[in-house]
Amino acid sequence: MANNNLVEAVVSVTEHDYNMFSAISIHQIEQAKKEENGHKFRWIIPAMVFSAFKLEAMCNSFGSALFPQWEEYEQLKLKGKVLLISNAYELEVDFGVEPWQTINEVIRFRNDLVHSKPRTIKETQTLVKMDNGNLLGALYPNTKARKKAATQNYSIEKAEQFADAVEQVHYMWMHYSIIKQLPSPQFHITKK
Repeated sequence: MANNNLVEAVVSVTEHDYNMFSAISIHQIEQAKKEENGHKFRWIIPAMVFSAFKLEAMCNSFGSALFPQWEEYEQLKLKGKVLLISNAYELEVDFGVEPWQTINEVIRFRNDLVHSKPRTIKETQTLVKMDNGNLLGALYPNTKARKKAATQNYSIEKAEQFADAVEQVHYMWMHYSIIKQLPSPQFHITKK
């Protein structure tokens, strides 16, 4: 007995890793909140990294939906991809206001980690010279130069700010793709 209500269809979905990256970032933030002081960085920095991964993956997902030859654009810097996609959706980007200001921080953080370079930190200190010639004192500079390092500028609040800003851009791109009736990452179902 055949059922005429059944239709054979091919369901095709393109997986987008940015949702997974978002889940990882949120989990890392929650773990950081439970961790003892002095050890939170082990959760916070990966949370911030995965927000940057999400932004990059979003660019590749939305970019490949918008531009058939996306491979030609993949070599753009992350900031260029954000601008290109936002421009395609006719979305104004001002890196002086939120969420774009934080997106700029996310990009700088990502670039600082990916292209990490050694830093020389100097500080004049007064040390005590012992009778045997050994020096006593801090011996490790505690200057503003250390604070400029990407891995030194972290907090649970900063990780949450990164995650929120990237999610806001995701919502804006989805919203503008609907309003402008332009492509975005989506499911495809075709009847056989």
